Amino acid sequence: MTGRRILAGMSIASLCWLSGCGMPAAPEDLINPPSGNVIFPHASFRELLPEGSKVVNSAHGTGSSGISYGDVDGDGVDEAVVVYEESTRNEKLIKAALFKQHGNKWRIIWDTAGSGYGLDYAAIRDADQDGTSDIMLGWSLGREEKGLDIYVWRDNDIKLWKQKGYRGPSDLDQGE
Repeated sequence: MTGRRILAGMSIASLCWLSGCGMPAAPEDLINPPSGNVIFPHASFRELLPEGSKVVNSAHGTGSSGISYGDVDGDGVDEAVVVYEESTRNEKLIKAALFKQHGNKWRIIWDTAGSGYGLDYAAIRDADQDGTSDIMLGWSLGREEKGLDIYVWRDNDIKLWKQKGYRGPSDLDQGE
């Protein structure tokens, strides 16, 4: 009888070991920014992104659908900012690209690497109060830390204007 109990105990232990029972992952390891299947309003957006890339949606801001629109260069025509994840051989990079329409075609006129682990906020709005919309990208830096990059149009180019930490979207609605 004792032999059967020992055999049954070993069998159960073996099944648990083979089935992958172990310590559950920490919550912060399970949370990933939403990404993936975005329906592009313009087919050329998908064609211009690197092969295999995925659009990253922000949790907050006007770019929650993966694409933010606004007139960044002041010409009266909206540009589009797309944040995407690009997989390379050894790592995954988060990048943002600014698309500008030329006739019936879109082109990428600027791109930048993201900072941090994921996208928290994306919007095109006038952060520096000069009457022209700016690109605002908020990055998850780990735990509850977030960092905001604000890019402005100066001298026919996009330039980093300001970086700052923030706690949540309500911090961003109070002005820059």
